[in-house]
Amino acid sequence: MYKLLGFVLTTFLITVLAQENAQTRIPKSLEECYRDRNIYERDNRLPMTINTLIELIKKIEDTPGLNMDIRELAVTLIHRFKQDGIEKAKNVEPSEYVLPYSPTGYQFNKHKILLENLLPGNALRFPNETLTMEEQCAMHFMLSTSIDKEIRGDEAMRCSSLAQYRTNRIPRAAESDIELMTNFKKTEKRKGELKEGTEYDDYDETERETPIDTSRTVDFGVEYDENAISQCPVENGVIRTRWGAVSAGPLLSGIAAGLQQQTVRSDMITVKARSAKPGVRRTRRQAQRLVDNRWAATLSGDVSEAALLQGPNKKRDIQVGAKGAWNSTTLPRWYFLSQRDRFEMTDAEIRGGLDGLIIAKKIKQWNDQVSGLRLSQILDMYYSQRGIFSGDEKACKRKDLFEEVAPIAELKQQSTAFSSILDKTLSFVTLSDAAFEQFSNDASDSLYRYVPQSLNDPSCDATQRNVNDKSELRTVSDLFIFIDTQWAFTDIQPVIGDILQNIDLGFGTNYTLLSAHQAEILVNSSQNSFAMLQWNQTVHDRQTRGLNLPRVLEKLKELSGNVLDHEKSLNNLVGRSKIALIVPQMAGVSDAERNTALEQLDVLRDIAPDLRILFLANGSPTRFEQFVKDKKDDLFQLNIVSGVGNEIQTQTLPVINRIQELPRRLVNHKCGAQWDGDRGNNHNLNQFIEPNSVIYYKLSPNYFYRQQDNRKIRVQNMGYASLTVCHSRTNEFPRQNATNQDGQTCRNINMDTVQIDLPNPCDGQYYIRTCNPLYISVEYPQSAPTTNFRCSENACRSPDSAKFVIHGENLGCFSGAGQLFGSFILILMSLYTSLRFFY
Repeated sequence: MYKLLGFVLTTFLITVLAQENAQTRIPKSLEECYRDRNIYERDNRLPMTINTLIELIKKIEDTPGLNMDIRELAVTLIHRFKQDGIEKAKNVEPSEYVLPYSPTGYQFNKHKILLENLLPGNALRFPNETLTMEEQCAMHFMLSTSIDKEIRGDEAMRCSSLAQYRTNRIPRAAESDIELMTNFKKTEKRKGELKEGTEYDDYDETERETPIDTSRTVDFGVEYDENAISQCPVENGVIRTRWGAVSAGPLLSGIAAGLQQQTVRSDMITVKARSAKPGVRRTRRQAQRLVDNRWAATLSGDVSEAALLQGPNKKRDIQVGAKGAWNSTTLPRWYFLSQRDRFEMTDAEIRGGLDGLIIAKKIKQWNDQVSGLRLSQILDMYYSQRGIFSGDEKACKRKDLFEEVAPIAELKQQSTAFSSILDKTLSFVTLSDAAFEQFSNDASDSLYRYVPQSLNDPSCDATQRNVNDKSELRTVSDLFIFIDTQWAFTDIQPVIGDILQNIDLGFGTNYTLLSAHQAEILVNSSQNSFAMLQWNQTVHDRQTRGLNLPRVLEKLKELSGNVLDHEKSLNNLVGRSKIALIVPQMAGVSDAERNTALEQLDVLRDIAPDLRILFLANGSPTRFEQFVKDKKDDLFQLNIVSGVGNEIQTQTLPVINRIQELPRRLVNHKCGAQWDGDRGNNHNLNQFIEPNSVIYYKLSPNYFYRQQDNRKIRVQNMGYASLTVCHSRTNEFPRQNATNQDGQTCRNINMDTVQIDLPNPCDGQYYIRTCNPLYISVEYPQSAPTTNFRCSENACRSPDSAKFVIHGENLGCFSGAGQLFGSFILILMSLYTSLRFFY
């Protein structure tokens, strides 16, 4: 009896915990996100980007001892963090016993149906200790859909930046054409509408014109002294991608549904009906339909909301789509909508629903093909230029895939089926079966018109790094960024943020932020983009302004030495580039500093021969040309001018491209900072390369300067795919299909090895730095989709990556600094001998 009672009680508790996010209150696990004002304050949150989402998911996946496959993780994330429709209660302040937030928005009805009926699971096994509270709340904010319509007080600045676009369409009363607002009076209609073909998702308020005065609320010829709805409401649960703003909740829900797809009869879905209005009967028997959870979690769920909330009003057609704009393209935290009603299916929800459905219809097949497939890998591939495996499924092709993935007949059928379920909790009018079908069909037709005509997302070619070269370059680097605090923090933070968002953080790149005058650390070495938030206005203002180049170079000497000494413990060839990016404002270099800096630079090049110094400078960057190796490719201009759209991305793109293409270092890790390590050892480096990618390497002459008959580099293909290996002593970027192929050798390999002998490669060169390095490229050209998914190690960015090994044999340790020291000793000995002769 007691065992039975215990079993029943345990089952009950598990059921309650499993449905925590389906209750009409903020769950205990998420209360801190709303009670802690430092976390809730939107400007303190992690950037709402696809990169942040992937980094957090990857951090969870890397939890030691976690035994959770992609299906369980996707479902767990939904049940742990997603709760739609959360709104703040008006005129209620938080207290010890009162939290003025609850899921009262219309979005909660669909969310509850999905969690309780169509996406079964729980969050009992989620490793809560893996994420900080700030990271947990960021995940919640990214996955939870709602509209914040409350007047904020900043509308005059924020809303005018939305291209002066206003619709202000408030639901109208049933008996008249009068809008449901009070204390209104007529005024002149404001001109200006949203221009067709404009991409407002990539808006940055710092890059637009000075805001106009919008202290008055204007609506199609009617002005209101009081208004309960902001002129530009905030949409929650949206993340920024290169291909438009995406609602992350439908995206992840679609993936979860695809991994446990089920088709359920509508009468099998248990829904507790909302209390009806007096005099309205809701006991009518409905026709039974089949609901596919992949559709309900994505497109048809939102289409049903539009059908039920807009359909009964015959005075207006059903409208889908609502454009929006970010407060910043580099640190996006606010997503403002350009209209004041008809939020049931925003542009972000269309993209998230469509992306979720595209992946949902293939994810089971991919998961069956690939052992250990990760959720972060799917998102990383889909929101990239390469796409998932075959390359057919990717964000930049969503419009092309729309009609194939969501045929109009199936869209209408699924929307009608889900509308009949959602009606039990959402609609306050009694609808016939014919009404479900009619309104769902109308909403589906509206979506079919909207996607090709109004969803203005960048094409694949528009975001291609090089239209003539589809190969991807992936960054694996130690990056040191020195920031002149003469820059206004609000000007320079977006610049640094944009660079960090585009250099593959989380996949091997480390970055450190330092001040350009004192060379003090602003952000210690990190591999995640949101660590940058440690550098804030207060930290920025504490630093001495300007550039002290000798101090920067001295710091680089210290940092480079630390890296070299750390690499001694790695026991491999390293395979990382080392880059310093210096970002001065107006500062130059005085004559006295110039001489000191040049002397330091000479020593630095001997100690750290692979360090590449870049300048991103205000004004003319040529004032720093003495301090770079390549005047043409290592100097960049940064002129921040307010009011110019996308001017930050235009100026950072060449810097990002340069960082991506600089070769990774191959080293004898035994050398260390003193260049006194063992010689003659053999070293290996395991490497992984994605399809349609190329990786460049550089072996400095410091590792092969003196003659050694058995010194060589070997590149061994492990047989995952056919690779092309090229090498040269003169061409920094050898490629098989390069325009200039002089001085390079290329070979295609499958299970075999390319051997590069270096018996006496610096013959006739007195100085190490006059001897050319060895440049190597490894390329994975893909002419057809692969079916080989062997890459299962943690270092594999994608399952279809190919593995190869670079072997270094009998590499030496030769430093120019050591040469200079040796020459100095010889001079002293000669002087001593001479003095003895005379005395």
